[in-house]
Amino acid sequence: MRWSWLLLAAFFLGCGSSPAAQVAADAAGADACGPTLDASELPAESSVTLATCAAATFKLQSGGGSLTTVDATHTTWTLGKAPVVNAVQGCDAAGNCTPPIWQGSIRATLAKPYATESFGDVNEFLTAQNNTGSTEDCAFAANGKLTMGVPGGLIQLGPDGKSSALKLTGDPLVAPLGLFYDPAGTLWVADSKGPALRSVSPAGEVTTVVTSDGTQNLAMPNDVATIDGKNVYFTDSCLGEVLFVKDGKVIDVAKFDLVTEGGGNGVAIDPDGKSLWVTTENTGLLCGSKGVGVEAPISGLYRFELTPTGFGKRTAIAVNQGLFGDGLTFDAEGNLYVIFDQEANFALTESTVWVLAKGDTQLVKFLTATDRVFANPVFGKGAFGETQLYLALLAVPAFTDPSARGLMRFDIGIKGL
Repeated sequence: MRWSWLLLAAFFLGCGSSPAAQVAADAAGADACGPTLDASELPAESSVTLATCAAATFKLQSGGGSLTTVDATHTTWTLGKAPVVNAVQGCDAAGNCTPPIWQGSIRATLAKPYATESFGDVNEFLTAQNNTGSTEDCAFAANGKLTMGVPGGLIQLGPDGKSSALKLTGDPLVAPLGLFYDPAGTLWVADSKGPALRSVSPAGEVTTVVTSDGTQNLAMPNDVATIDGKNVYFTDSCLGEVLFVKDGKVIDVAKFDLVTEGGGNGVAIDPDGKSLWVTTENTGLLCGSKGVGVEAPISGLYRFELTPTGFGKRTAIAVNQGLFGDGLTFDAEGNLYVIFDQEANFALTESTVWVLAKGDTQLVKFLTATDRVFANPVFGKGAFGETQLYLALLAVPAFTDPSARGLMRFDIGIKGL
């Protein structure tokens, strides 16, 4: 049977419709229709009615949206929340999509960033423990619990948000900033006041791995990432460095110019394992770096090509993004979520999760807060929800209330890696 398609538009924005949103149908007749989407961009969570000349099905390819079957020839496609590319393909009535009969994509836009919701009892738990310090990073353990760094150690949360202390042995954890689990269940920790790169075994034994870059002692390890536990990457903000550790030894070091670029903060390895993405932050306040204006908005986003011996070509993706760049993470579709903080007159104006859609070069605002400082993002696993983005909070006396620590989250609709 020869397929003929007629795609009709019904784009809805809240209670109204968008006059600019249209879908083109071939005017030559039903047997010749081969429609294309006129609208290349539409607001997030808007809807499109897909009408076909014969019974058909559709499947989502990307974007975290949803499909609702109205009848055999009508399906409603609702775009996702994230400002990324949404794609769908048309299949026959039996669901056969090989090859797809039709494919279409629309980029979701976002005029106003979303707010997040609080998760868990972290602040209450730490208060009861007389722990007055700040939270900073979180990671998902193999046992399905969420591990979070706190001054002097680690805590874990269950899907119900209840916190408990994680019993540790071996070397001390002083101020864990960056956390990352490898496939074997070893937790890698950037201990800022150790200062050291440490590992925590599944049994809770802490081991010091690195305390120097090879020529000088570490100053403030900040974030860490690995794929296999043998090749580990971490930043030292005050030294302005990104370090490559292979089998427990520093093999290569990449440096930032502290005055114009800031010091390395967040790190993330892209889905194909070929590049390391790094954010930088102003180190004038935190490190007392000479020549650095304490309010200079020099934070940025950089990509390093990875080689077997360390770092290859470096590319600046975004510069002058604010006072501090912080954590970052990828979803399963290759979109990057990255945090930057902006301030004015030593007061927080906005902490923002930006999105760099796969293949894009421009960051787009996604989640914002004015009374919280987002520190590090991580996608949920298992009972925590694989499409939930969890955000560790950093309580900064100059910018937030001391109780503004713990976790927030937002359901993106797209799975993490």
